[in-house]
Amino acid sequence: MRSLPEGLRPIRYSSDESNSKGEGAIGDEEKFRKFMDRNKYGFFLFSPALKINVNLRPKNGFCNVHIETVHDSLSEHDIVILMKALANSEAVFAMACATEEYHYRNLYRREVGSSSFEAWVGRDLSRYLPGLYWLTVLSRRHASLVPRIRAALAVEVVPIGSGHWLVKLFGKPETWPEHAPRIDDWLCSNPDVFCKRRAEQQLDAAPNIAALSLVAQEWR
Repeated sequence: MRSLPEGLRPIRYSSDESNSKGEGAIGDEEKFRKFMDRNKYGFFLFSPALKINVNLRPKNGFCNVHIETVHDSLSEHDIVILMKALANSEAVFAMACATEEYHYRNLYRREVGSSSFEAWVGRDLSRYLPGLYWLTVLSRRHASLVPRIRAALAVEVVPIGSGHWLVKLFGKPETWPEHAPRIDDWLCSNPDVFCKRRAEQQLDAAPNIAALSLVAQEWR
């Protein structure tokens, strides 16, 4: 992240996501190192444009970094810079898309009687690739998928270094509904990639909230 250009590069850190002014400056190496030692499970980084949630609690062997914009949305140019930075940091997987597309791919919602149920599904990297989105970074772990994605779906596939690829599936993030059916079909034909349709068959059959919770855990 320190290689990011000014404006995107994190400059402050905090254990509180609402404290955008931060507890200290990243440039003070000694204080930042002590801060990380005190916050072994995660912390927040802030730049003028971004809030970065660094979750260091390994989930099935993988940590998680979630990046949000602070004010306006980022340009595609800046998003690509971020994706390449994550790839160069040896990320196993990264994605960027409209919030609605992310929900469509990985959030299950259902009304059960007078109750509402929702759960994130398909995000266990130890089991499958969580999906394909507007922009997706793939690593060596998923190298066998790259030729198939390039042939069937991608508008553009750009190598990053020797072990990552940036895959672009369509032009603008807001146009995802137009492309969702063909992407769904491809995901569901590849068992190494999560397909929400497969999960929905079991989730929709669950008769109550308790049963839904158990099924959702299997598809986490």
